[in-house]
Formats: sequence, C-alpha cells, structure tokens
Amino acid sequence: MSRIALATCSALPGLDDDSRLLLDALNGRAVAVVWDDPAVDWASFDACLIRSTWDYHRRREEFLAWARRVASVTRLWNPLSVVEWNTDKAYLRRFPSIPTTWLSRGSRAELVLEDAVIKPRVSASGENTWRVRPGKPGQALLDALLVEHDVMVQPYISSVETEGEISLTYLAGEFSHAIRKVPRPGEFRSQEEWGSEIRAITPGAEERRFSDEVLAAVEEPLLYARVDLVRGDRLLLAELELVEPSLYFRFSPVSAEKFAAAIQRGL
Repeated sequence: MSRIALATCSALPGLDDDSRLLLDALNGRAVAVVWDDPAVDWASFDACLIRSTWDYHRRREEFLAWARRVASVTRLWNPLSVVEWNTDKAYLRRFPSIPTTWLSRGSRAELVLEDAVIKPRVSASGENTWRVRPGKPGQALLDALLVEHDVMVQPYISSVETEGEISLTYLAGEFSHAIRKVPRPGEFRSQEEWGSEIRAITPGAEERRFSDEVLAAVEEPLLYARVDLVRGDRLLLAELELVEPSLYFRFSPVSAEKFAAAIQRGL
C-alpha cells in the first residue's frame, strides 16, 4: 500500500478541517506530518502532498530548503519548481492580475493611491495585509513593512465588499468546484480566518474561461490548484494558489474522494 505524507505545520499537527476530509478519503494510506519536524524520514513515503504548511511565509528560505530535500527523496506535490515560484507573489506579474506596485525591502516610497491594500510579497492568511489611505497611519504602515519585507501595493477593489472573491478548485487538471468568499461587514480580507462568509457556487462561463486560461499558462503538471478571482472593471486574478491552499472539500461532498483517487493514480 502506498504511504503518503500530508505536510502540515506545528500549529495544526492534525491538519486543518478541510485536509482532514482528504485524510479520511485516503483511508489509511496517508498520515499528517509536520513539515519542519527533524525526525521525519521523508524517503519512507511514496509521496508528500503539501497541505496546511501555513507558517512557511515567515521563513520561506527554510521552507524551500525543506521542499528541495523532500523532492530529492520522494515525489513532491505540487512539484518543487512550482513551490519555488508560487511562494513569492511576484509571480502575479505573469498573469492578468490586480495592478500592482512592487517595492523592495529597505526602499522608501510615498503612498499615493486614494485607497490601497499593502502586504508583503511573501505572505499568507492575510497576515500583515492592510487597507490604507494616504498619510498617517497608512504611510507609517507602509514604511514599517518595508523595513522587513518586499512589499506590494494594490488599489482596493471595492467589489470585494459585495461580490467577494471567487475561488475555483482544480484537481488533477480538471475543474472540481467553486466557492464565493464575502468578507464580514467592516472587513476587507476574504480569508476564512477573518470571518468571511463562504458558500458554494456554480461559476459562470466567463469565470471558468478566465481561470482555465490562467492555468493553461502554467507549464508544470499540477495535481491541485485554486484560482482566486475578483472583479474590477473586468475579471482579475487575485491569487493563483498552487502550494498549500485550502481546497474547500466540505463544499463539494465527493471532491475529497475524487482527489484521493487522483492521488492514487498518480503514484
């Protein structure tokens, strides 16, 4: 029987709720493993599937070194090359995404947008993500971020408050299901950790076409992907999540089982 590691972080040693559905669907073929546990023998697994490694952004270089070690002794999903570029949001330059100003750590820049979102280029779960306006405290927040991070500045997309963000999940190259995330009143971050309302949806033809085209531009084979979209004056890519995204299995009852079967076929 194949043995699969589902990589997680020390804060979630038993995985998050979503990934536990996959663990159950793999029916004894998988175990949750903390990615930075030095006692783990990664070569003893037939594959390592990156799941809830939700602290990687605080020490990306260490995480990449770990991924390289794992990929040298077993199959890593998604592939190492994807992990290397998709953990830095500079990849958004390759896609039709929200217009972004890219600022280097240690630089000084004036915050000139009327309404903006600022965050580190390497970030996750809305950590150190702020909606700001010119002047204090917005400028102070930008200055503080630039001390330690490469930073991205984007115009605030107001439709997020009403339409929210749409996430389309793909499994083994095929569209599986989609959800809409709408921030709670007074909040702009759409992550579940910030109290957003999440519901299953059927995406429209335009959204499917857009996300299909985004994924078609990725050269590497993907076992899983999540395409996050927002609407400005047109559809825009908010994130292309290829490393450790929640795949929202609980909003599609058979998706975890289908994914488990795809994993087994890929071994």
